[in-house]
Amino acid sequence: MLFVHGAGDHGVGSTLIEFGEPLVAWLDGWLSRGEQAPTSDGDAARAGAAQILVREADAHAPAHSAVTLRSQRDDKPHVWLLAEARWDEAFTPPAFKQVLLWAIGVVPWTVLTQFIGPLIDESRLLRPDLLAILRFFWNIVASTFLALVAAVVLQTVALVILLLSIIPLDPVRDLVSKLQRFASTSVGDLYMVLTSPIQRAALTSAVQRDVDWLRAQGCERVAVIAHSQGGYVAYQALADPWYRPVDTFVTFGSGLIRLTESERARRTGLLAPALIGVIGALIAIRFAPTAILGTFEIWEKHQASGLAFVVGAVMAVGLAIAIRQYRAEQEVPPDLPSRAPWIDFVTNEDPVLNGSRAGRLPGRVHKVRVQNRASVVADHGSYWQNGDQFVARVAMKLGWLDTELGLLRAGPIVSARSAARHLRKSWRRRQERVAALERVRGPIAIATALLLLIRSDQLESVGTQVAGLFGWVPAGLVSWLPDVIESIIPIAISHLALLGVAVILGLSLVGYRIGVGLWERWSRAETEAQWAGRPPDTLSRRVVAFYAWTVIHVAVIAIVILVGPATILLAIGDGWANRDAIVQSWARQYLWSFVVAGIVLVAIIVQTRVLTRSQVVWIVRGTALALLFELVIAVLWPGPMKAVASIPIGLAAEGAGLLLVYQLTPWVSTWFERLAARAQRFIEPPVVKGPVATPVDRLGVAGIVAMGIAAALALVDGPVALAFGALFALVAIGLTVVMATNTSERNLPLIGKTAMSPRQLQLAGWVGVASSVVLLVVEFARGLAWLTAQLLGSSS
Repeated sequence: MLFVHGAGDHGVGSTLIEFGEPLVAWLDGWLSRGEQAPTSDGDAARAGAAQILVREADAHAPAHSAVTLRSQRDDKPHVWLLAEARWDEAFTPPAFKQVLLWAIGVVPWTVLTQFIGPLIDESRLLRPDLLAILRFFWNIVASTFLALVAAVVLQTVALVILLLSIIPLDPVRDLVSKLQRFASTSVGDLYMVLTSPIQRAALTSAVQRDVDWLRAQGCERVAVIAHSQGGYVAYQALADPWYRPVDTFVTFGSGLIRLTESERARRTGLLAPALIGVIGALIAIRFAPTAILGTFEIWEKHQASGLAFVVGAVMAVGLAIAIRQYRAEQEVPPDLPSRAPWIDFVTNEDPVLNGSRAGRLPGRVHKVRVQNRASVVADHGSYWQNGDQFVARVAMKLGWLDTELGLLRAGPIVSARSAARHLRKSWRRRQERVAALERVRGPIAIATALLLLIRSDQLESVGTQVAGLFGWVPAGLVSWLPDVIESIIPIAISHLALLGVAVILGLSLVGYRIGVGLWERWSRAETEAQWAGRPPDTLSRRVVAFYAWTVIHVAVIAIVILVGPATILLAIGDGWANRDAIVQSWARQYLWSFVVAGIVLVAIIVQTRVLTRSQVVWIVRGTALALLFELVIAVLWPGPMKAVASIPIGLAAEGAGLLLVYQLTPWVSTWFERLAARAQRFIEPPVVKGPVATPVDRLGVAGIVAMGIAAALALVDGPVALAFGALFALVAIGLTVVMATNTSERNLPLIGKTAMSPRQLQLAGWVGVASSVVLLVVEFARGLAWLTAQLLGSSS
């Protein structure tokens, strides 16, 4: 097995460890049937001869490790040789300024197409539902906005680094040198792959030499496993005229499609219109409020802002050109000449995929979708943490190359058919777990958004209190970011309010990360169940803990909404200022709680001679609850507490804590188990079935949006608002009539053949027609009144 890493600077042996250890761990668990050996000598998959750092004995060898596999079906050892291909040191890094200037031109197109791909897939599966189509339009607006902001932020960072490199100060030069190394080892890889054919050949030759080394070691069969940009490099190594034949080619999170598109965009001149279009769109967005609202006499009118908006809108036409050519000129990479089995793994949320693979890879490629975390941020780097889907499938694909091992039947189930059924169940269970992780984000995100919305008046106060902790930081270092945002997006933003938003979002993210940790423990337990050949426990303690933490997280946010974050922070600040007195009061109480806990512990040991785990947990939980009670009392009454008060409070708190835990634990456990059981029924991933929205449906919903704009303009005085309101109402009538009368298949000019529209959309269309007619009549009446006023004024 030859592991090929992705972009970036990878240390010697890092890829071997990152890819190899999860694979070896899964093979050991499967072959040992979930029973861990008492020592490493008894492992079913045991690493033997290995070399990570270069040694004199074999200076040309890559980092490698020989793994010996033993199954319970036979005692014959099977040797798999794992090695890494380090292509990131096979080229000369380009000049830093050259990379940055190139990246400035590539970033707009890359970011733009990154958001277009998923929208194209969504448009193909769009349900014929009014809310679904409105959500699709919103996704278009939000994705375009995010793409433009991301493009300008990345370009600004690149320009700042470029300008900092001119400053002749040692601290600045140290910072710039670190950024230069990062750019040269990450973006530089991409630069060389796309712009230098000789250096690209050097990258692919590095992979080919490592394949030759594996053959020289006596490997009968060779598999190449490549990640991200390494998928493109490995593909070139296996596809060029001097290719090396291999027996299996596995890619995951592959950048082959993206890099093929980027190379084509560079050669066909798509980068220039994308850059011009992004800059123009940003200018248009920046001056749109002043220009449009000024035209309608709602805002003060500025001729310069209007001119800038028009210029930006004209430049934004470059976006339409780039998008049109991107959709029309997609190219399929040629197939491998060796015709080796090629398996491509990806997730729906992996940002490197950028949409569907249909028609963008050779037809014979076996395309597999796995579920990692259902996260755009985490999915690309978490394939090897997906033990019961990705690692299991890769191990089985590699197992087919070792026919004598019989990996499928060497696990906990000796029947090949039953073992395959067992792995499919684990696969579906992984889908359910990921669906659970994905769906708990919704309540957390909604609760956090409500907190920011309802308590928006306290955000600045929160920022003020937090900023007090960082008073030593120069103000200029923390005030430039809001200024940059305000210059890009025409909204007024308070520096301290922005800091308050960041603090609340950060704390909520910490709570979510704790939940992810509980989810990972749940996943680990079910992977071990896969190794042992038993079905997963759907109501295990780990499952209940995951759902319980989610409920607690949302409940805490609800409490913060009720009490107010500023009030909580103020109380924390007062408590911190009075911490010595609080600790004095608390210590004099909990000392007696520990005495009671010790007496109970000794009594249990004397009476039963055995101390069970449940009894220890009961005492620990009861004591923790007592400490919490006493802390609240200490906050309310700080300072040294007299013995006549501290002794009875400590004794009573411990007794009450033990009693409450004893009485409430079964009830709480049962309640959370019921919650988990109910949640398990709704985590099956949704399947899109039925018809999809037609172009007529989308035009009709666009007409409803135009009707809403006309309704808003009806509230604005002035001749311009009247004219545009009437225009939008007229457009709304035409579009909604088309949707309302779409009752059978037919051909419409410029639209094409359309299927029958659902009744909900037809009814919405008729409502839109009626409302638009009313708005048109209103605008006509307002226009007559205005014209009459003008005529009477001129005659007088």
